[in-house]
Amino acid sequence: MFGGLKIGFGCCIEGQHPYETGRTITLDLGCDRIGSHNGFSTELSVMIPVVRFPRPRNPSSNYLRVYAEPGFGLRAGKGFGTYASGKIMFALLSDQRIFKLEGSPFVEVQERVTLLAPHRRDFRILAGAIVGLCKHCGFD
Repeated sequence: MFGGLKIGFGCCIEGQHPYETGRTITLDLGCDRIGSHNGFSTELSVMIPVVRFPRPRNPSSNYLRVYAEPGFGLRAGKGFGTYASGKIMFALLSDQRIFKLEGSPFVEVQERVTLLAPHRRDFRILAGAIVGLCKHCGFD
C-alpha cells in the first residue's frame, strides 16, 4: 500500500491572467508500506505541461492535460538513498472545477531509479484528485 500527498507551488510566472505562463514545482511526500520498500520518501519535481486536449469550449467543459514531471528525491526506510524519477500525469480538468476549488481526477505513472544503484528501480501507478488554489480564486 502506498499513500502520499502532492503539494504544488507556482513559480516563474510571466504575463497577465488568463494569458500567463509559468511552472509548478511539486513536493511529493509518500509512505510506502509494501514489504520490500517499507519506508518514507520526499521528492521535488517540476510539472511541465505537454498537451491539452480538446481546447475548452466553455468553463464547464472537460479537457485532458498531460504533464511530464522530472524529479529528484530522498527515501528512508530499509536503508537511505537518493533517486531520480520520471513521471507522466494525466489530469481531467475544467476551468469551472479549478476556480471553484473542486477536485479533478488524475492518474500518474512513475518510475524511480536509485542513484547509487541504478539497477534498482520501482514503477508505480497512482490515482488521486487535484484541488487547485490559485491566485485568481481569491487567495492572493
